[in-house]
Amino acid sequence: MKRTIGILVTLGFGALALAGCMMTSTHEGILKKTNDEHAAAMEKMTKDRDNEKGMKEGCEGKLKLEIGSKNKLSAELAAKGMQIDQLLNEKGALTKERQDLSSEQQRLAKQIEELARMKEAAEKRTALRAGMTGPPTEADRARMTAFREEMTAMQMKIDEHRQAIRAMLTDEQQTLFDALPAAQLMTPRQRPPQ
Repeated sequence: MKRTIGILVTLGFGALALAGCMMTSTHEGILKKTNDEHAAAMEKMTKDRDNEKGMKEGCEGKLKLEIGSKNKLSAELAAKGMQIDQLLNEKGALTKERQDLSSEQQRLAKQIEELARMKEAAEKRTALRAGMTGPPTEADRARMTAFREEMTAMQMKIDEHRQAIRAMLTDEQQTLFDALPAAQLMTPRQRPPQ
């Protein structure tokens, strides 16, 4: 009986040892399976991380390109803005110049009218001299004095206009203008020696 008990006990411990081995191999299988799953998950996460890193680098590259394009466009826009300002300033200067030319044109039109009157006066003077055949009478002298006064006043206006025109010219233009003959309505009066 002792022997039977011993066999049973030995068998029990053996079964128990075999059961423990079975348990160890089951746990080792589960651990190996879990480790394999974790390794696969880690490998997948590493690939995902590498993909995300590549996408991030690609996005950063595109962002740098876009920032460069934006800066270039901003610089071009600023240059265009300066060109627009310059053109507006030139337009303002041209408008002012046009106004100045318009007023000058009106002034010249008045001068032309005055020159036409002067021509008419010169024709009157010529006709007056042609009508004098003998020594001048008191009436002739009065007409000549009135005529002389009228011509003197016109000559003063001509000289004023000439000076106004000269004042608007550049130095080079003034030199050319001064070389032109000045209009003289009357020659200075010369008296015979007494």
